[in-house]
Amino acid sequence: MNFREKVTKPFFIFKHHYYFNASQYGLETPTWINVIRDPLSWFESNFYFKRFGWERQPGSRRREDQDLTIDECVIQHHQDCARVKWKYNQFLCGNAPVCTGHADVEKKKASEIAKYNIANNFFIIGILEQFIDTLHLFETLMPKFYSR
Repeated sequence: MNFREKVTKPFFIFKHHYYFNASQYGLETPTWINVIRDPLSWFESNFYFKRFGWERQPGSRRREDQDLTIDECVIQHHQDCARVKWKYNQFLCGNAPVCTGHADVEKKKASEIAKYNIANNFFIIGILEQFIDTLHLFETLMPKFYSR
């Protein structure tokens, strides 16, 4: 089946993907949903993932600062806590250069685009820390994909 052929059954693509305007590429606009984390929970998870990742084998991700706690990281202004790459804007804004910029003016514009996309292009945005509630919302609003 050709990618652009009409799909008769609903399908679901699950992955980390930045927003993009599909119609600019002649594609049917997908139903955009997202699940985001509480920023502090994400920060803590990201901090420990950098140290331990998916691998649980001894030495697989060994770093000199492996045993640094998150509290020590913040107090010491360690680069992992002082220069955090937040991806929320990019997931909700997209891949345009303004969405990936680091200057304050770019970040502000990316936030405005992200807010526009949330209001106009995303069908649902759930919260990971309220995942059961989010799944119930998905079941209610998207029963073709989510049902009990």
